[in-house]
Amino acid sequence: MKKIFSLSYSILVVQNKLLLQMIHKRRNKIRLIHFVVCILCSSTTIFAQFCPPTTGTEAAASPGILYTNPPSCNVQAGEPSVSVITPNFVCGLNEVEYQTLNPPENSGVLYHYWGNCANSIPVMPSGISAQRNGYIEQMFCATDSYGLPAYPDGLSNISGQVDFLPTRHTEVGCDNFLNIGTCQCGGNSSEEIQGAELIQLDFWLAVPNAQTQIGMRLSGGNADAGAFFVGADLDNMCKVAYHTDGSVFSALPEQPIGTYNLPNDINRICGLSVVRVRLYYNDIAGGFTVTPELNIGRGWEGLANLFIFPATAVDDNITPTVSLTTKVGFINTDGNIFDINGIYDPLACNPVPTTIDYTNVDGLSYNADFGDLPTTSTPLSNVNYTTLSTDEGPAHLLACTDLYLGASVENEIEAESNLTASGDTGDDGIIFPTHILWSVGNTVRIPFTVVNNSSLQAELEIWMDWNGDGDFNDANEWIIDLSDDTNGDFGQAGYLTIPIPSNATTAYPIGFRARLSHQNDMTPNGLVNSGEVEDYLVRISCNNSCEGFSVSKNN
Repeated sequence: MKKIFSLSYSILVVQNKLLLQMIHKRRNKIRLIHFVVCILCSSTTIFAQFCPPTTGTEAAASPGILYTNPPSCNVQAGEPSVSVITPNFVCGLNEVEYQTLNPPENSGVLYHYWGNCANSIPVMPSGISAQRNGYIEQMFCATDSYGLPAYPDGLSNISGQVDFLPTRHTEVGCDNFLNIGTCQCGGNSSEEIQGAELIQLDFWLAVPNAQTQIGMRLSGGNADAGAFFVGADLDNMCKVAYHTDGSVFSALPEQPIGTYNLPNDINRICGLSVVRVRLYYNDIAGGFTVTPELNIGRGWEGLANLFIFPATAVDDNITPTVSLTTKVGFINTDGNIFDINGIYDPLACNPVPTTIDYTNVDGLSYNADFGDLPTTSTPLSNVNYTTLSTDEGPAHLLACTDLYLGASVENEIEAESNLTASGDTGDDGIIFPTHILWSVGNTVRIPFTVVNNSSLQAELEIWMDWNGDGDFNDANEWIIDLSDDTNGDFGQAGYLTIPIPSNATTAYPIGFRARLSHQNDMTPNGLVNSGEVEDYLVRISCNNSCEGFSVSKNN
């Protein structure tokens, strides 16, 4: 009794049983014609697959035999479902020395191209309409030694390395992508627009160990086809995303967005999981426009911000070699590592407890708050308060932003030193009211504000250059040294008390430097791990017998 199957707009391909094979000589090569059974809309139909098709009739006979994932593949349709939360930096973390990966020296992909632009042999078919474009297996209808789709005539001799994913036919001839042949970058010649063009890309992708899923997406139109494969190596590849836009096969199943769940035994290098990726896409007349994208927990993106290593060959099955750099930073109780700026480093590994030497930070790149007192580099200045970082001037890392003077702290690349010490617009924690008399032998009380949201003890230390020699190294110039638990009051009820010595210079303004940090026993110069530095110039008066008090800012 004949059974009627009803599978609306779907096909069942019997791959392991070829009902008939015919050897057919055409265009000076052997072509296989495979007949496969499919069941479509309650009727039994026999599709013929020509490998590869060269006419519209042959292409319409079959969309290609879909690759079947092995049982070990853990792939799901749709976008990644697991969100990786970036840990937040908090003050007071333990200091560590750790390693992190250097970006690949040759980031990019290995490509192979079949198409009339490159005058490849054999000549690619031009009689297939875009509407009859099937899956990538329609043209990549053979298999390689790993069982992956392959072009039946073997690899194209047109290959190379590019650092982007080509997505337009006008990119032929651009940036070393097929930088040979008859086609021009940005052109629209008949070779570029007509006929079949096939691209195969091979590369390694590295993602942070915390990432357990990789999303893959193929978008675009113009009747193009594409397919993403990924795995620990070529022996364990999984088809994650695939689609075709040919209208003849519009009812066939597609998975333009897919997610690969990384296995536990994936290759790991330092803070990264490394996977092998192969990407196919094609154009059947009209210009290829497939846009391939990846999602490693930061949204959909191309290659620009990813760790990509080009495969050395299509059969490259060896995890790439990487180089590591040693850095210093911080680690939390969950093992998350942050760099010296408090930025989470998902590529970090091998942490070792250490004590950061903040007096020796040559070669480190850091965000900091600097002073602004004049130096010998300042025009018209005759003093040098060694404010610049090149002179190991005062700098406060801004990894911990919970401790500062006044209302804010300014993030600077370098000290904004000038003649009036007014370059740092964030200096607002020390107030110098004009009604308070700064004169020799007098004692002044000036208001100050500290914000400490870190729950850690803070230190406030202040220096004044009483003799005006351009440094804070003389006796009695370290004028304030206060410790506070958490509330920022320092037991001073909001005011600093400063006795002015009788020998303080009144000839010209003198430097005033306040430093706030979690670090005790600071010096007037050097890098510390938190807080803020504020610099001022103060002119001392001499009891109405000379020029009166003035300050460079915050009167």
